[in-house]
Amino acid sequence: MKRSLAPGFLVAAPIIRDEPFERSLVLLAHHDPQGALGVIINRTLPARLDEVLSGLEGKPPDQPVLQGGPVAPNVAWLLHEGNGGEVSEGVFGVGRDLVLTVRRDHLEDLVRHPDNRRMHLFLGHSGWGPGQLDREMAAGVWIPAELDRALIFDVPYDDRWKAALKHLGIDPALLGTGGFLA
Repeated sequence: MKRSLAPGFLVAAPIIRDEPFERSLVLLAHHDPQGALGVIINRTLPARLDEVLSGLEGKPPDQPVLQGGPVAPNVAWLLHEGNGGEVSEGVFGVGRDLVLTVRRDHLEDLVRHPDNRRMHLFLGHSGWGPGQLDREMAAGVWIPAELDRALIFDVPYDDRWKAALKHLGIDPALLGTGGFLA
C-alpha cells in the first residue's frame, strides 16, 4: 500500500457491472494494510429515516436510509457532521468535520439535539480485506477522488456518481462499459 486513500471517495469505474457497486460512489473512511471500510453514498433504500427512528426522542429528518454496502446489511452506520478528529471503538473520523459511527449514543444525541448538523443513516457497509482494495485499484476497478462534502450532502443521490466523475474532469458521457472510449 502506497498511501491511505481515506478519507476520500472511490468512484466505481465502468467495468463494475454488479450491484451494489455499479455506478456507486463510496465514501472511504478507513484504509490501511489491514483493510478498508466505507459506505456507498448514492444508493437509497425504500425506508425513510424518520420512520426507522420514530421510537427515538426528538424529530429525525425526513430523508431516505442508504444502502452502505453488502457487508453486515443489518448494522446501521451513521455519518454526521461533527469532530472528525474523534476516534474510538466504532467511530471513524472522516476528515476534520465528519464522523462515521455504529454507536447508538451518537444517533440518539443527534436526533435529540440536531443543531443543524446534517447526517445520513446507512444499512451495511463496504469492506475490503488486507491488500484487496490495493489490488482492485491496480486493476482499475476504482477511481480515487478527494473528499468533497458537497457530494455527500448537497448533490442529489442519483447524481452523485456523475458529479464525482465531473469533479475529476471525466465526462461520464465518454465512458463505455469497458473503460474510456477512444
